[in-house]
Amino acid sequence: MKLTFHNVTFERASRPLFSHIQGELQAGDCLHIQGANGSGKSTLLRILAGLMEPQAGTVCWQGHSIFAVRASYQQQLHYIGHKNGIKPPLTTYENIQLQCALRNGEHTPEELEAILKQLRLENLRDTQAMHLSAGQLRRLSLAKLLLQKTAVWILDEPLTALDSAGQDYLLQLCQEHLAQQGILIIATHQDLALEKIKTVHLNKKTVPMPSLAVKPTPLDEPMPNLATLSRSIATTFYHEIKTILRQACSWLTPLLFFVIVVCLFPLALGPDPVLLHTIAPGILWVAALLATIISMGNVFRQDEQEGYLDLLALSPLPLSLLILSKLLSHWATHCLPFILISPVLGALLQLTLLQELTLITALLLGTPVLCLLGGVGAALLVGLRNHGLLLPILIMPFYIPVLIFGTSALLAAGFTQPLSGYFAIMGALFLLSSACAPFLTSIALRNGVSQ
Repeated sequence: MKLTFHNVTFERASRPLFSHIQGELQAGDCLHIQGANGSGKSTLLRILAGLMEPQAGTVCWQGHSIFAVRASYQQQLHYIGHKNGIKPPLTTYENIQLQCALRNGEHTPEELEAILKQLRLENLRDTQAMHLSAGQLRRLSLAKLLLQKTAVWILDEPLTALDSAGQDYLLQLCQEHLAQQGILIIATHQDLALEKIKTVHLNKKTVPMPSLAVKPTPLDEPMPNLATLSRSIATTFYHEIKTILRQACSWLTPLLFFVIVVCLFPLALGPDPVLLHTIAPGILWVAALLATIISMGNVFRQDEQEGYLDLLALSPLPLSLLILSKLLSHWATHCLPFILISPVLGALLQLTLLQELTLITALLLGTPVLCLLGGVGAALLVGLRNHGLLLPILIMPFYIPVLIFGTSALLAAGFTQPLSGYFAIMGALFLLSSACAPFLTSIALRNGVSQ
């Protein structure tokens, strides 16, 4: 077991943070990273965790680049950054369940309760994380260290916000990890009384070293157990649904926008049934499209602020499946209400029964496409702040085919023309976006978390 990094260099805004950092860690070694604020400690840890790529130099696990053996490395890695990666709407117990699912682990409820007790959070089992103190949130983030044994721990200022008892407990965990031949990489401002400790000072200049000749060790790529994988993905989907439903403003705002926009047209144009029947397809689909765009702006923003995206990127589960699960939960909570209320709004706009059935079918096929494509755009912008109207401008051209065929299907139903062609094209768009969008979104998210 060996983690090596050689001549690692990184610049930000044309300002060098650190350069030519090198070292070699074997079983039982501890690396203590020190430096002044802004010296790049967190950046170096993210590079060693595989969340960012160095501008120069290499980081190798068992002689292989960590980006070439990402799955094997992430299976052996626990990372705790500045952000705790905790979902505020979920309870402490639900957050531990979610962390367990992201690690593709299997734990009984009794084992999870025991972890809560070790963290001194058993009395807060059913308390939402938004009501916890900073120290309690920090202890909750340590649960991942107890859920699964891994070879490498990377901890960024883990003692922050912990009381003296919490600090002693964490240092005890670190000592036990080293005694079990694990590798520990930790950044703190405090001195650590740990064995086999090596120190890197980022505020001291280093010189480039000649390349190390490291013989790669054969690695066994982890083979996913389909039953466990399915259970873990289902658990993340369930907790994503819970998270959204407990934030009423998140899913009620697009729904109310959809209803209000559709209802304003009859008020503005008058109760002329012929006119309303003629413009109804365009009204309904434009309202659905705009409401979906409103909801997509926040699909990854809160997760990025909480550090949850780091957990997704470092999970041994396929990131594209986790993204698909998240986007499906977003569709179920934001777009499915549109579909359920559309018959009432269709009657308001004088749609026939055939048109209402067509509207429901077209929305069932079209709104998932809007969410999947919107997820790609939202992921591309996740590293930007205050992107404003950039998301609608970015994804609107890709929404046009759905808008065209959705409205055309309703118009054809009004004249009792065949609908199979429209549904076939919308079905093809759904299958194509389902296959490609999660993969593209995962690539964009990995790029976003590396910013």
